[in-house]
Amino acid sequence: MAAAAANAVLAAAAPHLMRASARAALAAATSTWHLEVTRGQRDRLEALAETCDGLAAAAAEAAEAAAAVELQNAELGDRADALGLALAAAEHRAEAWEERAAAQTVPQIPKTQTPNSSP
Repeated sequence: MAAAAANAVLAAAAPHLMRASARAALAAATSTWHLEVTRGQRDRLEALAETCDGLAAAAAEAAEAAAAVELQNAELGDRADALGLALAAAEHRAEAWEERAAAQTVPQIPKTQTPNSSP
């Protein structure tokens, strides 16, 4: 109660001191608030940096996997090309054999003879 009376006397005697005291209390509260906001922003930035680091690591892993898949795809493409060439060569040989077989004359067995009978 004595403090309240002293504050009332002080306010009546020197109102500028009361305003200065209120300003100081407001400045302290604002400073505390500003520090809390700054800490919160720092925490959010740190979390964002961790997220970015995680995304960068995942992107690097995905790039490595994509490079491996591209290499395997190129190898499979080379194998497919080689098999295509081998198939074309085999088809060409088969056509040549067919043409030679068609050109050769097969001796005909007379109709009166059977393969197992003697003349």
